[in-house]
Amino acid sequence: MNDGLMNKMITSVFGFLILICPVTGTLHAQQQKIDSLVEVLANTSRDTTRLAVLHELYSGYSDTDSQKALVYAREGLILSREFGHNKWTSVFFNDVGISYYNLGNFDSAYVYFDKRLDLTTAIKDTMGMAGSMDNIGVIFYHRGEPETALEYRRKAIEIYKKVNHFKNLAGGYIWIGNIYSHTGDYQQALRNYIDAKQILLDYQDDNLLANVMVNLSLVYRHLKQYDNALDYIRQALILFDKAGNLNGKGVALYRLSLIYEEAGEYDKAIKSIREAEQVFLQTGNDYFLNTVYNALGNWCLKEDLPDEALEYLNKTLAYANTVDDKGLLATTYHNMSEAYFQKNNNTTSLNYLKQAENIYHKIGDKRHLQDVFLDYIEIYGYNNKPDSIVKYLIAYKELSDSLINEQTINTVAEIQEKYQAEKKEKEIALLTLENEKKQF
Repeated sequence: MNDGLMNKMITSVFGFLILICPVTGTLHAQQQKIDSLVEVLANTSRDTTRLAVLHELYSGYSDTDSQKALVYAREGLILSREFGHNKWTSVFFNDVGISYYNLGNFDSAYVYFDKRLDLTTAIKDTMGMAGSMDNIGVIFYHRGEPETALEYRRKAIEIYKKVNHFKNLAGGYIWIGNIYSHTGDYQQALRNYIDAKQILLDYQDDNLLANVMVNLSLVYRHLKQYDNALDYIRQALILFDKAGNLNGKGVALYRLSLIYEEAGEYDKAIKSIREAEQVFLQTGNDYFLNTVYNALGNWCLKEDLPDEALEYLNKTLAYANTVDDKGLLATTYHNMSEAYFQKNNNTTSLNYLKQAENIYHKIGDKRHLQDVFLDYIEIYGYNNKPDSIVKYLIAYKELSDSLINEQTINTVAEIQEKYQAEKKEKEIALLTLENEKKQF
């Protein structure tokens, strides 16, 4: 996410510098800086300096303790509105929205991102408008409205191109890639991730680069190229650790568990998912914590433990309904269908499976629709209904043909080859330039 969600450290705002060190680096170093900032806050009067300190404290906690981050963001918002300081109010609208996002409360996050868009439009803050559009696009992505998400993202990208704001442009490419990946268009997803990676070669932003690695890993997992997927996710873990980003580390551990699961390394998979669970319990990230609960429910199903699975899945179902996350809701319905099938309750199983199918159709999630069709075949086979089996066999084959085929894999390889060639050309050009300088 741009303008805060992927680049939270603001070192210059509205033409004057914030004379406080950004809170980045290892967790120990972060805590030392946070402790210093708390002391500064205690001795700072109610002025714009206090706003700067509050923003930096929010930034320090944003990736490690979202509840504390929200406390500082709210105080900053109240104070900036008292001062009538529009640009600081814009910053804190964003900070509060990000905090709610990190807590998995997407409806509240949307409210503050939308308020920021109204404010930045009124004061003609072009970059603020772009950042707001970016973040609103992410909310629509979670709501299962990919076309609306793309519309907001593309508007933001046009602004970043006009003002040559390349880091935010890279962040935009990452999220557009996410949207295409979600709908099964891996060629477009990979193109956007590679575009982001090429831009980021010129910047030292571990968080952004780690996000690229996480999502490249996802594409290769979907293509069943597990060695490549593991390579990228391990790079992401190193970068998130270097940046002290606990939420990012948790996401990478969760994605790592999925790779191990699909590759058949189940002991490593369950170890990684448990590590991810501990991270999200620490950071208070309800969205990913419930995503982990959904995955743990799935693990219980693999062990034929439907009652234990339903304990996890009912937690996730309650959360997904609360925040209206259609993707999470669909996968939870899907897993609950399997749980009731294992309990020999085929009527309830089919009911949940149909709910999952309807949502997957609505949000354009073709990859998971494949799994739904296979489950229909299994249930109808168990109930000896050959006509229904044939219907879903045909649907499964048609969908499979439209997703990953030889052409897709070849195109992915071509994109990677093109990227490597461009990278090599850039390195040669830089080396030539250095040699020319030495001659003078």
